[in-house]
Amino acid sequence: MSERPLSVAVYASARNGNNEMYLEAANHFGRRLAELGIRLVNGGGRTGGMGAVNRGCKDAGGHIICVIHERFVVDGVEFEYADQMIVSTGPNLGDRKRLLAEHADIIVALPGGIGTFDELFEAAALSQLNFTGAKPVAILNIDNYYSGLLQQLERAHSDGLLSKLPKDIIFPATSVDDLIQFCLNHEKSMNGAPRAADTDSNGILLRRRRPKIQTFPSFLFAAGLITGCLLASFRSSFFYR
Repeated sequence: MSERPLSVAVYASARNGNNEMYLEAANHFGRRLAELGIRLVNGGGRTGGMGAVNRGCKDAGGHIICVIHERFVVDGVEFEYADQMIVSTGPNLGDRKRLLAEHADIIVALPGGIGTFDELFEAAALSQLNFTGAKPVAILNIDNYYSGLLQQLERAHSDGLLSKLPKDIIFPATSVDDLIQFCLNHEKSMNGAPRAADTDSNGILLRRRRPKIQTFPSFLFAAGLITGCLLASFRSSFFYR
């Protein structure tokens, strides 16, 4: 059996923003992943950084696994050319974040907003605490987008609030080439260790299992409805004679 390809989860914004450098870098990173035979895992959007990394990867013939929450599917914002689309459920994004991490060997954050920060810090917290299944984490600090965050982490470390150096928790790449090298270095360090979970290779759209709802034949439902109406009518005529 051949070894599964390396899988990289990419967190990024669903908004285009007004800095073209972010979209260009995302597209370039997606293309490089495809050229190296690395699977792309992401949130399944077709706009913003997510859309750019998806298009770059797909244009170069790459394999894409998207994990999207069901509430966004009805909006038609999902990337339509994903090789596999996993639809998460639940009242929040917890299940989606778990599935993204489960299908990745490495976590990478491109410029993004609150959602990206949330995903990034959860992955970084698991890495810092050495939780089982924690993944290496990197950010693309293009145009100094994450410089303020890195400065805050340095402050936390100098004040004794971080047990590790910030660079040992989140690798700060300054270019797509640095980011790619980080991924390749980690791949070498795996030394045959198990890769990220596979999904059903036959499924284009995979949904989380939901409890089965018992259904009844329509004629039984109609018969029950009629019976109920007759009983109600009988009781009304009986009591109001």
